[in-house]
Amino acid sequence: MSRIDPDRLALIALGEEATADELAHLQEDEATAQELADLRRAVLVGRSTLTVGDLESPPERVWDRIAAEVGMPAVSAPDVVTDPAEVEVDPVLVADPSPHVDDVSPAAPAASDVPARTASDMSRSDAPASVAPVDAPDDDARPARGVPRWTKLMFALAASMAAVLAIVGVTSVLRPAPTELAAAALDAFPNHPGAYGSAVVVEDPDGERLITVELDADEAGTDAYREVWLITADASAIVSLGELDGDEGTFAIPDDIDIDEFVLVDISEEPLDGDPTHSGDSIVRGELESV
Repeated sequence: MSRIDPDRLALIALGEEATADELAHLQEDEATAQELADLRRAVLVGRSTLTVGDLESPPERVWDRIAAEVGMPAVSAPDVVTDPAEVEVDPVLVADPSPHVDDVSPAAPAASDVPARTASDMSRSDAPASVAPVDAPDDDARPARGVPRWTKLMFALAASMAAVLAIVGVTSVLRPAPTELAAAALDAFPNHPGAYGSAVVVEDPDGERLITVELDADEAGTDAYREVWLITADASAIVSLGELDGDEGTFAIPDDIDIDEFVLVDISEEPLDGDPTHSGDSIVRGELESV
């Protein structure tokens, strides 16, 4: 049974269903099965980056090391492509880089390059007495025709990653952006002059509500921390969203909290006393307004 074409193997790794013959070959050929496993891992890694945002371009030294590893000339890092449709295929890259043995023969010298020889020259002792016949090369000893196997694998991996990048691009375009629901400016309390902050509530495409708060204030003491709260307008109910680590944080709003009722956003300084209730020492507070 012939080996599965690398391009076909890449398509199977991307999710295309294998034929019965291909499945039988994968069961019998451990090397091909391992190649497919490697390609599937590459696809899995690519698809796991769908939500990480913009992809970073590796430094030049990474591409130089890859080129040195596979025995290719050093190449420059590829430009980042945001639209897969903008990718152009260079016909030189897909041409067969290794000449066929049968098609290669020594070039005959031009007539002008061959010095004229006389009959006496031909009879000189420096002419070979006889020429040994050259045996035709054995078929098994001939180099493999076509593109080297490692080149095919590189093309297959490149095709896989191109498909993954296309999926990333399409998904980022089709996935709706979060919807902003409300926002608030947070004003300082007398005990924390000069402090101020902000809060923004959004709803993501999955229906989860998130609030992002920012705070500009003096650092909390070594025996204290900051906590974010939602409070009703009449202060009859209060809910903690969690500890604010640093100057900015994003918190999930519980499903049972109505932001039309819990309209006050409060950031407090809490002592390390084990008491989960509000300390009464608010740094900033503001009222959410619908956007």
